[in-house]
Amino acid sequence: QFASCELVASNCSTLTLRDDSQLYLWSSNKRKLSKSYDTIEAISKWNPYYIVSRDRRYGLVNSNLDLVVACEYDTIQPLGKYLVYSTGSLFGLMSTKGDVILQPKYSSIEEFGTQFGPLEEYLKISCEGKWGYYGHNLHQSVLLEPEYDNIIFKQGWFIVESNGRIGLVDNSCTHVLSC
Repeated sequence: QFASCELVASNCSTLTLRDDSQLYLWSSNKRKLSKSYDTIEAISKWNPYYIVSRDRRYGLVNSNLDLVVACEYDTIQPLGKYLVYSTGSLFGLMSTKGDVILQPKYSSIEEFGTQFGPLEEYLKISCEGKWGYYGHNLHQSVLLEPEYDNIIFKQGWFIVESNGRIGLVDNSCTHVLSC
């Protein structure tokens, strides 16, 4: 049905095809072709979800070519096993199934970096220049609201700073030493 077709990428049982300026996903399992998109990006080589865009708005398609998240967000980026999405300049967090975990009210959502790599069970969140953290593996909730000038993780402790004073929080969110 294409005048010409180019194989752009292959992921799991899905192929990305280009026809003129449009991209399509072909599912060899379902033997069907997706709707056309401006961009298609696999979340990872082993994850059967694709971030797609149409008219500079982003959504999510699964390997069955079902539109899981409509193309209505300004950005969608993978972060660990979740997706960070934005509306305007605010960011939220969702699952790859499209379930909203954090509403878009944060100016930043990022991984905690340690000397050994990212700290996977917590995400750093910021709002209006203040920092807090979200526990996404153990607690599935905002554990420390963004109210600190800085927050770092070191040797099993969260070191928080507020107004030039240092505090200490353990990984169960108990303030051992207040700022």
